[in-house]
Amino acid sequence: MVAVLLTLAGCGTPAPATLSAEKDASTRAYVLCLREAAKRLDDHKSDAATIAQAALSACPTEFRRQVEAYSRGLGPDGEESLAAKLQSDVLGEAVQIVLQERKAAASPAVADPVELGAEAALRGDYATALRLWRPLADQGNAEAQQGLGTLYDQGYAVPQNYAEADRWFRKAAEQGDGFAQYFLGANYFLGHGVPKDYVQAYMWLNLAVAGGDNGAVHDRDLVALSMTPEQIAEAQRKTAAWQKAHSGQ
Repeated sequence: MVAVLLTLAGCGTPAPATLSAEKDASTRAYVLCLREAAKRLDDHKSDAATIAQAALSACPTEFRRQVEAYSRGLGPDGEESLAAKLQSDVLGEAVQIVLQERKAAASPAVADPVELGAEAALRGDYATALRLWRPLADQGNAEAQQGLGTLYDQGYAVPQNYAEADRWFRKAAEQGDGFAQYFLGANYFLGHGVPKDYVQAYMWLNLAVAGGDNGAVHDRDLVALSMTPEQIAEAQRKTAAWQKAHSGQ
């Protein structure tokens, strides 16, 4: 569930308060709809991807509101592009929702504080998410570090602080956490909390892609448009070196 929050929360320049609230509300409504649809449609026999696709199809109104909230001012072409990217990104998250719901059904007595924090964040209760995630993040839990990084990145329950966000994203990214790698790469591209560095941006996004985050492919290739062939080659060497150094994890 932390991954859902990261994928949909966004990592760009903060929007006006009204628009930000609209995005938050549309995100929560969409994810909650996916969860309820997954519970309703899951026969525990079909593969998770099939159930996830059915859950996406069961939430057309919430999806449209999500697209509208995030595409203000982009125009028809921008809205269409964003809709396609969200559809691709969220399918992977919907699979995770199905798997998590199955796990919860199999062991309902087990309360995972990471997931409880994510659920609190989806309700807009970021203070509770912060309280649950911080001690786990300090203990080295990658998902909690990822979630804590998001809170600082977006300014939820804490003052917005890109440098602090990147500190937590880096901790999680160094453990092969793909979503943290994605956000760290995005922040190097934007210059949020770290100096703008296309080589580092490409490397971290490339690692996210290698870890299975297909949604990072577009953004990695977008970064490449601003790079020289030599810079791309350097980023690829850094990717290979990182993977070799962390192959035992």
